[in-house]
Amino acid sequence: MDRVRKSTNFYLGVVISVVLIITLIAAVATNNSTKTLSAGSPERVVQEFLQAVNGGRNDLADKLLASDSSCSIQDIDRAWRWPSAQVALLESKKTGNTAVVRVALQRDTNAIMETSSDEEFMYRLVKESNQWKISGIPWPLYDCGGIKK
Repeated sequence: MDRVRKSTNFYLGVVISVVLIITLIAAVATNNSTKTLSAGSPERVVQEFLQAVNGGRNDLADKLLASDSSCSIQDIDRAWRWPSAQVALLESKKTGNTAVVRVALQRDTNAIMETSSDEEFMYRLVKESNQWKISGIPWPLYDCGGIKK
């Protein structure tokens, strides 16, 4: 009888361990998901811009800038990259051919102490050739066109 109980406990332990591992994997996969925004929307353009900059796709990020932006691909080359940061959409407003998109960036500032830093950024967009483009100097770019050597 004692042997049957030990065997049952062993198999029960294995099943519980497998369920816990699957649950952990599902939780991690759900936490790191990226919401797909509506194609052609100002929000999607900001999302694509940030993903392109962070992924080193500077050519794609450059194509999302409006003609009135003083930023160039060389400015994007100098942009800060944040592999562990998360960006959340806060607000989006469209008025005719202009739009404003506000996002919040959360990044770990000290993984040992598990603290984080939140910042908000605003993107202005204009419609050019029936497509939304980012106007001005968008974060994470600063001082576009200002470095001359």
